[in-house]
Amino acid sequence: MGNEEVIEVSIIAGALQSALPQELAGEAYFIAELVVGVLKGGSVSSIAQDKIRLQTILQALAGKKVHTPSKFIYFGEANQFGDVSVGNIVGGNIINIQLFPKESHESVSINERQSVKTHKSRIFVIHTRRLAVLEEQAAMFGSFCPPHILLEIEDIKAKLTSLVQETGNSSL
Repeated sequence: MGNEEVIEVSIIAGALQSALPQELAGEAYFIAELVVGVLKGGSVSSIAQDKIRLQTILQALAGKKVHTPSKFIYFGEANQFGDVSVGNIVGGNIINIQLFPKESHESVSINERQSVKTHKSRIFVIHTRRLAVLEEQAAMFGSFCPPHILLEIEDIKAKLTSLVQETGNSSL
C-alpha cells in the first residue's frame, strides 16, 4: 500500500469510527481498507474473507453517510444493503461498489423471504382491524370524537401506507 493510500485509509477510518457503534469502532480501519482496496481495483473476496464480520459492520453502517474532507461515502440499506457509493466532494464523481457479495443476498432462503412477507401481511391485517374499530368509534362519537381516536386513525393509516410502500404490493 502506497503512502497516499495509507493516508486515505486513515482519513476514511477516522470518519467511519464516529459512524460505527462503540463496540464496532475498531472495525473502521478494516472497512476503510476494503473501500480503498476495491476503489483501486481489488476484489472484495480477496480482501474480505470473513463475510459474517463484513455483514455485521455493514448492518451497523446501513443508511449512513460519512464525510471526509474530500469524499462522502454512503452505505446502502434495505435492498441496496452492501452497496457503497463513494463520491468526490469537489469533482462530483460518484463510484458505486458492492461490498457484500451478491451470492450472500441470494443465499437468503425462500422460506425466510416468505416468512418476512407473512409477517408483514399479519401486521397489515392487525392494523386494518384496529383501523376499522377506531373508525366505527369515530362515527359513533361524531363531532364529539376524542382527539386520541382521530390521531390513532391517522397513525394507523400512515403505517398501512408505509407497509404497502415497503412491500410494493397494494393487496398485501
